[in-house]
Amino acid sequence: MSEFGDLKVWAVAGIGNPQRFRLMLESLAINPVMVDIPDHGIASLSALKRQQPWPILMTEKDAVKYADAPIDDAWYVPVDVQMSERTEATVMKQIHATISND
Repeated sequence: MSEFGDLKVWAVAGIGNPQRFRLMLESLAINPVMVDIPDHGIASLSALKRQQPWPILMTEKDAVKYADAPIDDAWYVPVDVQMSERTEATVMKQIHATISND
């Protein structure tokens, strides 16, 4: 991500809490201009590039929606999920319960 340091970029995040994505980019010395789209929404990447030719960074989750978009200089940022041991145990319990019911 260092190649984007000190650059202004479009930040596309159709997720529930886009500010976490913004804060992550800022922690890497990247200057994001957030693109407001609803959770699971989609933006016109070509329209963004017409406004300003900045690189486009998006979450890995969002990249799937743009796989066929013919846009150069659009990148996804891998994001790892980290949760507390208690939350992980609860999620795993629910997954195992769901699998057992099939």
